[in-house]
Amino acid sequence: MDKNKLLYLFGTIVIVIGILTWPSSKKINDMQAKLDSTNVAIKNYHRQTTQLTEFDKNFDLPKAEQVAQQQVSEGVGLALGGIHSKQDWQTNQDKLNNDLGKKLSKELIQYSQDRNTGDYITAKNDFVTVSFKQVNTPEDATINVASQFERQDGTKKYVLITGKYNLKTHQFISSKVSPLAKQAATQTGGEN
Repeated sequence: MDKNKLLYLFGTIVIVIGILTWPSSKKINDMQAKLDSTNVAIKNYHRQTTQLTEFDKNFDLPKAEQVAQQQVSEGVGLALGGIHSKQDWQTNQDKLNNDLGKKLSKELIQYSQDRNTGDYITAKNDFVTVSFKQVNTPEDATINVASQFERQDGTKKYVLITGKYNLKTHQFISSKVSPLAKQAATQTGGEN
C-alpha cells in the first residue's frame, strides 16, 4: 500500500471515529443543565456566606447543639421529676428559668403539681430526649423535646415540647407543650 492511501485511510478512520463519538444534542443539553444547576448552587452558597457575620463564620453548630441538648434536658428533667416541694421550686427556680425560660418552666411545673391541692406529685423523670431539625439559622432552630416522667402513684406521663430555639443565646423563642398518650388511639368500625 502506498503512503498516500494509508494516510487517506487513516484520515477517514479518524473522521468516522470523530463523527461517531460526537455527543448528541441531548447529551450536550443534559450537561449544560447540570452545569447551570451547579453554577446556581455555587452562587447561592457564595451569597449565603457573604451574608454571614464574623460571629456566624466562627459559630460551632455541633457544639451549640450539644450545649443546648444538655441544658434543655437538665431543665426538663428537673421540672418534670426533680421538684417535690415548694422549697425545691424556690431553690431551683433560677436554674429552670435560665435553662427553659419563665414561660416554659411555669408550664412544665403544672405537670408536676396536683391541680386541686397544688402539691408536687412527680416522683422521677425517666428520660428526656432533645433533637434539632436541620438548622439553617442558629437564631431560629426547630427543637423537639420528648420526656417521660412518673408520678408518685406510679402512673407514667409523656409530654412533647416543640418550638423555636436560639442556639446562640441558648433560649427558647417559642414553645408548645403537648401531653402524649401512652398508646396510640385506635379506630374501630367501618366495613371490612
